[in-house]
Amino acid sequence: MKPHLLTLGLFFLLIGCHSQEEQTTYLARIPYQLKTGYGPFYPNFDILHPEDPQDPLWGKMCQPLRGIPTNWSSRMKSMIWLNARQLVYQNYKQGRITPANFKRLQRDWKWVPDTTTLTNTPIHCFLNAVSGFDEDRGQWAVLIDTNNDLDLGNEKPIYPQSIKPGTVLEKLTDFQLIQYEIYQKRAIKRLELPLVIKRMGDSFVYHFAQYGVATLQVGNDTHKLFISSGFCRPDFKATTLIDATSCLKSGKTDPQQLVKLGETIEIGGMSYINKGLDRYHDWLELEGSTAPLPATHNLRTGVEFQPLVANDFVTGKPFSTATLKGKYVYVDFWGTWCKGCIAEIPHLQQLYKEVDHQRVEFVSIACHDSAKHLQRFLNDHPLGWPQVLSDENNPLVEHYRVNSFPSSILIDPQGIIVARDLHGSALASKLKALTDSN
Repeated sequence: MKPHLLTLGLFFLLIGCHSQEEQTTYLARIPYQLKTGYGPFYPNFDILHPEDPQDPLWGKMCQPLRGIPTNWSSRMKSMIWLNARQLVYQNYKQGRITPANFKRLQRDWKWVPDTTTLTNTPIHCFLNAVSGFDEDRGQWAVLIDTNNDLDLGNEKPIYPQSIKPGTVLEKLTDFQLIQYEIYQKRAIKRLELPLVIKRMGDSFVYHFAQYGVATLQVGNDTHKLFISSGFCRPDFKATTLIDATSCLKSGKTDPQQLVKLGETIEIGGMSYINKGLDRYHDWLELEGSTAPLPATHNLRTGVEFQPLVANDFVTGKPFSTATLKGKYVYVDFWGTWCKGCIAEIPHLQQLYKEVDHQRVEFVSIACHDSAKHLQRFLNDHPLGWPQVLSDENNPLVEHYRVNSFPSSILIDPQGIIVARDLHGSALASKLKALTDSN
């Protein structure tokens, strides 16, 4: 038998049976391989943000660095998180995060720590970086503490290529290997990770050029699965999948067809829920079923959107997307804590002014948030479309199985999802194309 190629009978664990529909449910734990590059995916970027040593929650996690260049102006120190939960847990165990804040984070993240997969021993699950303008060379530069020794004196500066916003990288042309650690199968392992840094506008942006591959044997057919985490989360907490047979002729994926965490994928006549990549146990987990899975597992193009029913946060009046049938509806899943979400709001505000409200409506769902935080944000930044809070009384984020932010869907006048994760000019172009054609 080839490695990473298992038959159904070998890797499926029976976890349930529903006699009414003769539905058998299985748990599949599939080995995978991590590869350098982008594979069939289009990579996203994240922004290097400045540390804030005065922040009452995160400030104590900041660490002093040696070897910061004195000839750089506009210097900014940043920390890149590689595994947020392990980082929080080890800082809590070290006393840098108080018990009260640790409990608050668990509540906000809806996280119940599995201490069997976390280590009390601090590991290098983060990166330190310093960026600035190299006055001697007249160029913007970045130094990465690639070996995590808190000394930049032994590192070579990166002078990133400038790219325009919206640039899509299809091939890996330059990267720097960084060293980091993970806790896997009760052992601390030291690994390498390819890091790409660019200059975009006034910001430094980065991602990790790594994706996964797994194979699934169903009868006589072999299915290759490609695995991504958006290229900004090497812990793969937001795993997306695609079957190789769904790739375009170009070898790339259609982003609209990606199967997100908690969504279903059809392989060999069976339905599977994407349960994500488990770095601790080192497997991809799928929950398989011999019968169609409930619609709550789907938030994909071509699927009918289950109407949202809630109270409008601003007016307190009952609200349902079912009343918007006949219009295109853009549903935005966001949070006041999400920097990427906040960055999108000015684009949404401008677009909302331009669209025909007889044909297009927006709805925003604040996720992993509190009424206090949402009210404070809306006081400072009033938004003209319906706002809904996903909370314990109406857990919309769990119902729709949203695991990454910002996330969005576009629903057509018949209630069918026709696009997802459109932002900025891409959203404006899509709405224009749809409304002009009808």
